[in-house]
Amino acid sequence: MAILTALLKGTNASARDQLSLALAWNRVDIARSQIFVFGPRWPPLGNLAPATDSKAMEKEKKPPTATTKGGRGKGKGKKKGKVKEEVEEETDPRKLELLNWVNALEQAMLDALVLDRVDFVKLLIENGVNMQHFLTIPRLEELYNTRLGPPNTLHLLGNLPPDYHISLIDIGLVLEYLMGGAYRCNYTRKGFRTLYNNLFGPKRPKALKLLGMEDDEPPAKGKKKKKKKKEEELDIDVDDPAVSRFQYPFHELMVWAVLMKRQKMAVFLWQRGEESMAKALVACKLYKSMAHESSESELVDDISQDLDNNSKDFGQLAVELLDQSYKHDEQIAMKLLTYELKNWSNSTCLKLAVAAKHRDFIAHTCSQMLLTDMWMGRLRMRKNPGLKENLKLQD
Repeated sequence: MAILTALLKGTNASARDQLSLALAWNRVDIARSQIFVFGPRWPPLGNLAPATDSKAMEKEKKPPTATTKGGRGKGKGKKKGKVKEEVEEETDPRKLELLNWVNALEQAMLDALVLDRVDFVKLLIENGVNMQHFLTIPRLEELYNTRLGPPNTLHLLGNLPPDYHISLIDIGLVLEYLMGGAYRCNYTRKGFRTLYNNLFGPKRPKALKLLGMEDDEPPAKGKKKKKKKKEEELDIDVDDPAVSRFQYPFHELMVWAVLMKRQKMAVFLWQRGEESMAKALVACKLYKSMAHESSESELVDDISQDLDNNSKDFGQLAVELLDQSYKHDEQIAMKLLTYELKNWSNSTCLKLAVAAKHRDFIAHTCSQMLLTDMWMGRLRMRKNPGLKENLKLQD
């Protein structure tokens, strides 16, 4: 600690460089006491790194223009003849410097996630990092392809080559495989595929064959071909950074942490964001499926046991949430069980619990009362359409 403190004070480094040093040394206490002394407020102007020296700053202030014929993402998702107006470059030194600091914070967040530094992720969120602005499709894909941090079994579970570059479409296929049933991941839906292809170009997901799943057949001539062409002509502005962001970043990051076998990070990310009960059940199911796949493969037995223990931990969190909700308000707790989760393949918490074979969750008083009421006919199905779907759970 004394060496790092001396480095920070003796070299008169900028806040950006100080943050990088503290992260490299894994000293969140020094970052909190020496760098984030102003809390979530911005540091004074002179404490930040000059914006003109940052390459990231140049990219940030570069005005978006219409894509050219030979450029990346050359406008499959843009209408012909549509030219986007150029945005005037930012010249205010204060704003440029603050934008540079935002870039530094987001880069630190990416490094903290890659290195599995939970305390640093928490510190950065407390000090103003906007996760919805931070998490983009390229960054999430970069996280899935990292080789740093604790070892994970993602490549091994999917029988993927060590040098294989995982795409989010591949991740979607893996999630559907692990969740089972009729679960459909957002990464494999047409809207996301179209956006992804417009951003990066068409990429055929090779993980299908590696997972023992058949790939989609090429579209036949005629109507299907015209439908595909119409889909590709959707008006998507690939220069707009907002199109590559996620509505619920903590959902995506928690799933990433689970698949990458980072339990502490997964629990921390589960605590943030929305739909905590659903996220706990999803994590429980994913871990359980991963444990099964590990036991069927040639992996060490300890890995399968660790995954199974992680599944039980999230399963316990789901039961505790249900118990607290039930004690607070029985009707609200029942609605939580039958609420349609659009971000989770339009499933419900009760369906997810059944998929995960979570007996303690299903045996809870709230779940049993709900199922009893459904069978006895004391609930009006017309006012609770989500309950009709749950009748299939008893098949």
